[in-house]
Amino acid sequence: MSNRRIISTTVFPAYTKTSTNTLHLPTYLSSKQTNHPTMYLSTILPIAALILTSTSAHPQGPTPLLLAKRADPVFTVTDFSASLSSTPGSLDSTVSFTFTDPRPEHSLSIPCSASGTIYRDGFTKCGGDVAPDSTVTFRLSEGQLVVRRRWQVGRYTFTGEAPQGTYWNYGAGGNATRTEAGTTFTRTTDWAFPVKSLSSFGK
Repeated sequence: MSNRRIISTTVFPAYTKTSTNTLHLPTYLSSKQTNHPTMYLSTILPIAALILTSTSAHPQGPTPLLLAKRADPVFTVTDFSASLSSTPGSLDSTVSFTFTDPRPEHSLSIPCSASGTIYRDGFTKCGGDVAPDSTVTFRLSEGQLVVRRRWQVGRYTFTGEAPQGTYWNYGAGGNATRTEAGTTFTRTTDWAFPVKSLSSFGK
């Protein structure tokens, strides 16, 4: 009895190259693919199932901004009072109010004020002893008040900016009054400031 060696071959043979530099599938692969497609499906389907299982087991989590915007923050300004001197260049103008973030997980109430020139190009930092990641700033103009607040979630620091029109009413019973000394502005009710711009950076 002669000794014979059986040499196993791969299920998917390599491509063969002819003298004309054209790639062709081997005859074995072409015939098997035509006559026995089930053999290839039985190999492909388990691989596809493995990929789907891996994807569902490790879903891509929401981005930091989506986490922060699950409930859009709404800040509150209370006890707003401003006095604008009618004397050009006067330093007697003042503004003061209380900024509040009512969210339980980021609760904060802090006084804000400025004197001298109250209509400024840049933002003014509110007072109080707060962490650098929880600073509050504001910018007041004749027609708008903008408040900004930072807060931290894990390793991300968010900055929410909330602008609100002043809509001063100079009529009877209004919230703006002109006198010889200048103009005073008041808000006796809570003033809602929904966040319109939100940014974040990670540590």
